Amino acid sequence: MSEVEQPRSGPRAEVEQPRSGSRAGVVQRSAIVNGLRLAWCEAGPEDADETIVLLHGLLESTETWEHVLPLLAEEHRVIGVDLLGHGLTSKPLQADYSIPALATHVRDVLALLDVEGATVVGHSLGGGVALQMTYLWPELVGRLVLVSSGGLGRSTGPLLKLLAAPLPVGIFLDLTVSPRTMGWVRRGMERFGRRFDDPKITDWLRTAEALADAPSRRAVLRLARGVLGPKGQRVGATDRLHLAGNLPVAIVWGDEDPLLPIGHGRRAHAMIPGSRFEVFEGSGHWPHIDHPQRLADIIRDLVATTEPKVQRVGDVIRDLDIVPTVVRPGWSSVDQAVADQVE
Repeated sequence: MSEVEQPRSGPRAEVEQPRSGSRAGVVQRSAIVNGLRLAWCEAGPEDADETIVLLHGLLESTETWEHVLPLLAEEHRVIGVDLLGHGLTSKPLQADYSIPALATHVRDVLALLDVEGATVVGHSLGGGVALQMTYLWPELVGRLVLVSSGGLGRSTGPLLKLLAAPLPVGIFLDLTVSPRTMGWVRRGMERFGRRFDDPKITDWLRTAEALADAPSRRAVLRLARGVLGPKGQRVGATDRLHLAGNLPVAIVWGDEDPLLPIGHGRRAHAMIPGSRFEVFEGSGHWPHIDHPQRLADIIRDLVATTEPKVQRVGDVIRDLDIVPTVVRPGWSSVDQAVADQVE
């Protein structure tokens, strides 16, 4: 694979030599961008007409796509990005872990690779990041696939609310979660997995091992407390979903998702004109692990039957729901705000 050329403008970066990953045909790469290591993997023909970008969920990494990625790479260039605080990307204790910040780091990777108009696939947290990119850098997103996506409703399952709980949860994890205890968990779950042949066991093991790594655990807790609260998700994209109506969009959900209810997906489908909605019956929060072939087929069909819609910031601004206000000379901002509410 050829060296990545730095863009003429964009993030200050030092691109490292690629390394072959454990997955056949997948190359692991990273770059130091403004002092942070950003990691991603690539597969498929680099000169393919279409590029697909995969964004993982909370406490995961690009490895969560290990069964989907090679199917997509048969015809397309595929880039899987490790979000900040996850996988091989940096996990700084003092960093901005907001959704816009995570989206910025993905943008930096795509800028290094000179990618625009990609089909962006986001699972859970990655779906929220993909939605943010659609709004902030519309030229990067030509199609959108949301898999059990965050940011589409407030309610969540108990596990996500637990991650956002006050400080004692972090202290409890620091005291109880260690490589030794995770070794016990791995051995138990491996026996369980062999007995029941459950493909989600591998992903749960990765999640448990991520919690065993102190920098990963602390980064994830900082991120979770920024986007989650006792009542569910703090941030959402429903007020801007109509902006995605200009894009080819597919929404995928498991009907037994215990973390993010399928109602979020149904509502988003109704709010995005022309979107496709696929329900994976009997699947939970990880439909891409339960049924990788089906998800790959959905993504490939979206690519084959639609044209990417590359928007510019001006296009998004024209579609914003803006209500003009009358500014009265001599009024303070407080006076103006009160008057606007009355009107």
